[in-house]
Amino acid sequence: MDFKLFVSQVAHPFILYVLFGTFFSYVLIKQLFRMPRFQSARAKVYMLFIPLLLPFGAFIILQTTRYQQCILTVDYNHKTFNMINQWLCSMGNVLATYITPLFLLTGALAIFKAIVSLIACDRMIRRYGFALPENFPVLFTILRGLCHKADIAVPRVLVTRDRFARSFTFGFKKPVIVLSQGLIDNLDEDELEAVLAHELAHIIRSDSILNWITVFLRDVMFFTPVMYWLFRDLSQEKEHATDDITIALSGKPLALAGALIKVWRMSPKNIWASIALDNFMPYPNFAAGEGALEGRITRIIDRDAYRETGLSKILLPLIAVAGSSLLLLYLVC
Repeated sequence: MDFKLFVSQVAHPFILYVLFGTFFSYVLIKQLFRMPRFQSARAKVYMLFIPLLLPFGAFIILQTTRYQQCILTVDYNHKTFNMINQWLCSMGNVLATYITPLFLLTGALAIFKAIVSLIACDRMIRRYGFALPENFPVLFTILRGLCHKADIAVPRVLVTRDRFARSFTFGFKKPVIVLSQGLIDNLDEDELEAVLAHELAHIIRSDSILNWITVFLRDVMFFTPVMYWLFRDLSQEKEHATDDITIALSGKPLALAGALIKVWRMSPKNIWASIALDNFMPYPNFAAGEGALEGRITRIIDRDAYRETGLSKILLPLIAVAGSSLLLLYLVC
C-alpha cells in the first residue's frame, strides 16, 4: 500500500473517527458520571475505555461496510447535509495528509519508549537485585500477610537506594514491586502496609499492562485534546479503584491517607520526574500530583461517599454509549 492510498483509506477515516468518536462518547460518559449509580471507580474505569477504544472499533466495523476513496461520500438527499458531508471529507483529507507522518512518528516513538522502559527495568534489576526476606523482615512479613488475604502469590520486591519516596509495580506475569529506601525508612508499619496493599491492588487489577495500553493509545491519538482529558480521568479513576482494594486489604484508610501525604512530600518534583519518568516508565507512582492527591485523600476519608456498582448494571449504558457513538460516526463519517 503506497502512502496516498494509506492516507485516503486508513489515516483519513481513522482520524475522523478519533476526532468525532472520542469527543461524542466522552461527553456522554461524563454525563452518566453525574448519576449516583455510576459513582463506582471500577465502573468508571470500564466506561472510560469506551472512547479510548471506540475509534479502532469504528474503523474495523464501518470500514468493512464501505470501502471508498473518501469515506464521506454518502448522498443524504439534503443540501445542508451534503454540504457538511463534503466539508468533512475535505477537512479529513487535509488532516490526514499532514497528520499521517506525525501519526507514524508517534507510533515509532511509542515503541521506542516501550523498549527504553524494558531496558530501564532490566538495568534496575541488575543494579539492585531482588530484596531478601532476611534483609527486610518487617516488609516481607506484612507483604506475606496481605498476599495471603488477597490469595495471590508473593511478588518479588526490589529496593532502590534512593532517599526520596517512590513506589510502583512493573511486570505482568512476574510482577515486581519497587520501593525506595527513603520510603521504607520514613513510613511506620501501618503506612508501609498501605503502600504494599496499594501495589498489590495494581497487580490484582493488572494495571501494569493496562497502563502500557492507555499510554500507547494516548500517544497514537495525540491530535485530539479529548485524549488528554480522557487519559487524566482514566488515570485518576484507576487510582481510586486501586485505593478501594487497598482499604479492603489493609482495613486502614487513615494509614493510606497518611502514607499518601508522606510519600508526596518526599517524592521528586523536578521536570525529569514529572515528564521523563512518567512517560518512559509508565507505572503510576503511589502518590500522584497535588490536585489528584487531595481528591484521593478526601475520597479515602469520606467512605460514606463510596459506592460500588456491579458491572452488570453498567452493561446496558456501555452498549448504549458505544452504539450511539458508532451510529453518529456512520452518519457523519
